[in-house]
Amino acid sequence: MSPEAVKEELRRHHDLGHRVIPMGNCDNFDYQKGCQGHSDDTEIKNLGIPEAKPEKPFSQFNSADWDNYIEAATKTAIRGAEQALGHEVDTVIKTFMGMCIRASILSIRDQIVREMAKNN
Repeated sequence: MSPEAVKEELRRHHDLGHRVIPMGNCDNFDYQKGCQGHSDDTEIKNLGIPEAKPEKPFSQFNSADWDNYIEAATKTAIRGAEQALGHEVDTVIKTFMGMCIRASILSIRDQIVREMAKNN
């Protein structure tokens, strides 16, 4: 899903007056208050979510290392959300989470680059 498609979907929810949107399939969802709970809550299984820890210092990362780190961090965040919810996260939310994580990590990368430039 492209960033523009995600923005359009979020605009659609906004235009419909939705204050919150579901992260996945929920048969008891209120667009003003969120999930209203389920009478048959299933046990949330431990999915063995790996932490997205880099194998070398950020200062030694190349472009491919940053891309791999962003991908691992995004997968970890999505799995964590799915574990907490007990079901798969919607594609729009997955894409939005990925965009936010990428922006955050690239901001951190830029801070590291500035710090390294100051120290040289």
